[in-house]
Amino acid sequence: SRELQIKLKATAAKVQQARADVERVRQLRKQNGVAEAEVAIAEAGLGGAEAELNLLEHRLQQTKVAAPFNGVVTDVPAVPGMMARPEKELATVVDLSKPYFEFEPRYGIATQLRVGQRVTVTIFSYPRRNYSATISFISPTIRPGSQTVLVRADLTDGRGEVPSGIEGRVQLQPPKQRE
Repeated sequence: SRELQIKLKATAAKVQQARADVERVRQLRKQNGVAEAEVAIAEAGLGGAEAELNLLEHRLQQTKVAAPFNGVVTDVPAVPGMMARPEKELATVVDLSKPYFEFEPRYGIATQLRVGQRVTVTIFSYPRRNYSATISFISPTIRPGSQTVLVRADLTDGRGEVPSGIEGRVQLQPPKQRE
């Protein structure tokens, strides 16, 4: 948060000042200008300031949310002040280096699909071109009302040409029979 970043900068300045104070007091001690207790007090002040800085750095690190890949943020349902929880979606990040196609077959058809199965995708914008894809995800839940299942297929070609989420048609290829 912005407030935390401001506190972090202020505390970093405190640490810098405390280091300068310790050096100054040590120099004075070498000249017998101050007692050893003064050096200990300055060093304790530096230790406290460094501990406070470490705590703030840790807190700031805990406020960052990072995707495990490079991508583009396409949606941010989170709002400032909202409590982040594992079940709450904070943002949608799309990995543009791996285009995918999502489709929703009826449950009866979805039960015949398998992760790893090949499909052919025709994009409405490119009707004369077929794209190879491999099913990478089959939702374990049925969408209420439609009795469909969300299926994602990763396009194996069309990188840089086909954006994820584009509309089209999928042609299912029967799964290979085991012999």
